[in-house]
Amino acid sequence: MEGKPYYTGMPIGGMLAVKFQWRALSIGKINYFTKEKLMSVKFNIIERGNPSNPEAPKKFYPSIRSSGRLTLRELATVAADRSTLTETDFIAAVESFLAIIPKELAKGNIVELGDFGSFWLKTSSEGVESADEVRADQISTVLPRFIPGMEFKRVLDTIQFSKS
Repeated sequence: MEGKPYYTGMPIGGMLAVKFQWRALSIGKINYFTKEKLMSVKFNIIERGNPSNPEAPKKFYPSIRSSGRLTLRELATVAADRSTLTETDFIAAVESFLAIIPKELAKGNIVELGDFGSFWLKTSSEGVESADEVRADQISTVLPRFIPGMEFKRVLDTIQFSKS
């Protein structure tokens, strides 16, 4: 099944445990999980000041420009062409992920999706002088974070950039 995502299942206590395996997936001219050079990602040039020092001279930075969006339906169409899943099966699996992942994060779990990467929670809080003063209500913000897996990182390392 080269070039296709696939899954394997194993019955556990009357339930089916599903383990997703990711292999090279190609969408259009983009080869995921390979060392091949990808299409160039365009960037704009933006000028920014230093918020902590407004008197400092402004500097110029590259800022990635989106080349478009891929909807869930479009992604399902591409995935269905490259796997044994139908568009409906793919959408159902993604919708299940969307329901399960936040709940698992809310339980304090890190959600690992193989070579794709891992989701985890990060908090922002106010510091206090001693460990005895730390309380749960100091946590002001909870944000999901994503860390790409090794294969995902390899793809990121191959991206080429060009000015728009």
